Amino acid sequence: MPGSTAVECTLLAEEVASWLKYNVIEALSVDSVENFNITQCKTMNKDLMSRHFLKAVRLLSEQNSYLEKYGLLKEENEALKSKLIESQQQVIDLQGDLVASKTDQMQAVQATVKTSVEDTVKAEMKSYSKVVQESLPAPVIAHETVKSIVQTVVQQEDRSRGFMVFNLPEEDDEQLNSKVGEILLELDEKPKVEASRIGQYHSEKVRAVKVTLSTSVAVSQILAKARKLRTSPKHSSVYISQDRSPAEREQHRLLVAELKKMRDADKSKRYYIKGDVVCDGGPKKDTVT
Repeated sequence: MPGSTAVECTLLAEEVASWLKYNVIEALSVDSVENFNITQCKTMNKDLMSRHFLKAVRLLSEQNSYLEKYGLLKEENEALKSKLIESQQQVIDLQGDLVASKTDQMQAVQATVKTSVEDTVKAEMKSYSKVVQESLPAPVIAHETVKSIVQTVVQQEDRSRGFMVFNLPEEDDEQLNSKVGEILLELDEKPKVEASRIGQYHSEKVRAVKVTLSTSVAVSQILAKARKLRTSPKHSSVYISQDRSPAEREQHRLLVAELKKMRDADKSKRYYIKGDVVCDGGPKKDTVT
């Protein structure tokens, strides 16, 4: 054992030091081992010299034995270090394999869920289609009707990714994208925009601006914050609304006309548009008693 070997080496060193001090140095009346010489050895009788010689041989033998043990222990220590390094590398490799395995399992689960959902949807669609076909006569849809439906869907998708800006001052050679971007910064939004004026230029009329973004989510975020422009030092007269179809614009125009009529009829109440109706918000704060 490494601990017992260290203790034995310590005891041997103490024994050698004691033997040198009390049996050799004092017996020969010298100050140290370095001052010991052949002349002083000759003063010893054979019996004393023989005993010291045997003692020295035994000590040297024990020392040699401990040195051999030390060598073996050193080799074992190096082997243990190598095994420790190998074990650490195996742990690292296992951790890497575990991460890769978890990734593969997650991808497999996602693929399975996706396939299952797609299969279920397809099966339900087929079932629904079969029921409809069995219940109703096959309709004849005109080519122009199909074309109109497709155009409507495409236009709705385009409008969902855009909004309108009104009362934005119009200038010659204006950098319209930058002007719109400056307005959106006041709403803490920095999307990439594509802006263009709508309609023919007229010196006495400010044309509306159509703005297109990359996603409908970004449009929803901006529309939700648009009312903040009312308190803007620079753009309080500018307002933002969703991009409506001609039919939706006409419906909104009628709603605005109704809102104006109701406000003029009763100035003590607060009226506002929500969805497709004009709502009564109750008495204004400055009229409550």
